[in-house]
Amino acid sequence: MLTFLWSLTLNMDLKIYFINLKYYKTTIAIRIKGF
Repeated sequence: MLTFLWSLTLNMDLKIYFINLKYYKTTIAIRIKGF
């Protein structure tokens, strides 16, 4: 049960990390374009 919860939170953390990474990349792209 504990490992299940741990993997679940880890999965959530990874999802959030990838969403942030995507957002960060788009922000950089927008800044380079001069918006």
